[in-house]
Amino acid sequence: MYQTNAQSLYQGLKNLDSAYQNFFHKQAGYPRFKSRRNGHQSKAYPQGAYLAGKHLHIPKLGRVNIRLSRPFSGTMKTVTLKKTPTHKYYISILVDDQQPPPEPLQELNFVSGVDVGLNHLVRADRFYPSSTTCSECRTKHEELTLKVQKWTCAHCGVELDRDANAA
Repeated sequence: MYQTNAQSLYQGLKNLDSAYQNFFHKQAGYPRFKSRRNGHQSKAYPQGAYLAGKHLHIPKLGRVNIRLSRPFSGTMKTVTLKKTPTHKYYISILVDDQQPPPEPLQELNFVSGVDVGLNHLVRADRFYPSSTTCSECRTKHEELTLKVQKWTCAHCGVELDRDANAA
């Protein structure tokens, strides 16, 4: 333990915490330990690494010869070393390029989904009234017949296409 820096140990604890949080929020299965012999092994260095020519200086490890796959500009944030099962080593570098994040999409121009009424293949029971339930306010309109393809919700006033609404 004395041969590694505290930030690397803390990064491992953060990863473990994230795995348990995902498990308890039902977003992933129970966390498993990595095998020492099989699978990928990795270690993160969140601080102290810097690039010097064709060498990467890593804390407590020293200078490592590297070959960059592409140049980058910005501040190095985290360096992760990864060892594959075939004993090849890879380094990934997280870089902050000081660019603002892209703007999120404000509106969708298309609708995609499935409304086929299959039992186990796909958001729906076979007899769920997906094409007559408003996708905006969830109001059910039982008076709609199959002839009506476009309709306006009486509750919220949104105009809906029957197939797009069902999807």
